[in-house]
Order: sequence, then C-alpha cells, then structure tokens
Amino acid sequence: VDVQAANQSEKPPVEVAPGLQKRTYQFDLRSVSLTQLTQFLSVIEGKEGHVVITEGLTIRSPSSSEDRLNVDVTLATYERVAPEEEADETGEEGEN
Repeated sequence: VDVQAANQSEKPPVEVAPGLQKRTYQFDLRSVSLTQLTQFLSVIEGKEGHVVITEGLTIRSPSSSEDRLNVDVTLATYERVAPEEEADETGEEGEN
C-alpha cells in the first residue's frame, strides 16, 4: 500500500496490568483514498505475531470535489515486559 505517514509520535508506555504495557503511536496520513486507508489499516492490524489495534481515527475531506482524505491515526500495541524493576527492588530489600 503506497501511503506515507507524517508527524509520527509515540506516547509514553502505560502499564495496563503487571507485566503488560500498552504503547500508543500517532501519525497523519495525507491525501489518501478510502481504499488506501482501509488497505493500510488491514495490513497493519493483520500482521501475525503482533497485536495492533486502531484506537482512533479522525478523517477529514479537504474538498467535496475530491475523493482524497486527510487522516489522523492512533494505533495501540501491547507487549509483555519483565518486571525487572520490581525484581530489583525486591532483591535490594532482601539484602538489607
């Protein structure tokens, strides 16, 4: 899918449960067709081995005479993290 993302940013990770973090990415897609948008999101969300969901879409049409859209996209993914900090703190307390 020939789509260019712009203004990419990553929000700080959020712990949603012990050992599970949610990462959120925001970016813009400019001058894309509805077909390009749906194909792009299908490819991103359909990758095996990764949990990626579209958390937010803001879609605007700059002109009523064109079929091009400007889209603000927010994607979220989840990852497991080792509770290293907790293990370090526990280890330090055990040594005292």
